[in-house]
Amino acid sequence: MIRITTSRNRQFDADALFAPTFDGACMIQLRDSRRLIEVAQDFDGLEWLEIQPPEGPAIRHTGYTGLNMMQRTQDGSVQLKLIKEV
Repeated sequence: MIRITTSRNRQFDADALFAPTFDGACMIQLRDSRRLIEVAQDFDGLEWLEIQPPEGPAIRHTGYTGLNMMQRTQDGSVQLKLIKEV
């Protein structure tokens, strides 16, 4: 499990996180049963994300301010794509 702390001081447990992807984005998959609009409010317009992997030090990623894509998967988890806006 990967712990994510946002610049809004919210914490989430993610099943997977990839940053940066081939196009420079950050992809997150987490279990969240709230409505998608509520999840979007927690991730759109962030200043930074701090990622705490299961092992090793936390890593802070800055610049992922735009929520570019979000969808609920068949198993109920939420996939997010955050991009760096210029």
